[in-house]
Amino acid sequence: MIDRSTYQEQLDLLNEEMALADLEIYETKVEELNLEAALNFATSAVSNAALFGLSAPPIKSRGFKEYFSLMDSYSTARVIEPLQPV
Repeated sequence: MIDRSTYQEQLDLLNEEMALADLEIYETKVEELNLEAALNFATSAVSNAALFGLSAPPIKSRGFKEYFSLMDSYSTARVIEPLQPV
């Protein structure tokens, strides 16, 4: 049998550990939501890349145009499949 003060100390320690575990769960859920939002934005950006290009203002910088021409010449023809939810 344990005395009342030992019981209370152990109870306080367990309550503290539970509070820390709850905080860790909350932080993990927030991180998961942030990752999900970033993934959704990236999927939308890739799926609607043409729309982004059409709505963008004309490029006036010669260097910028040359950079993208160079990138096009190095790219390989691949189809990027949309990400499927897990």
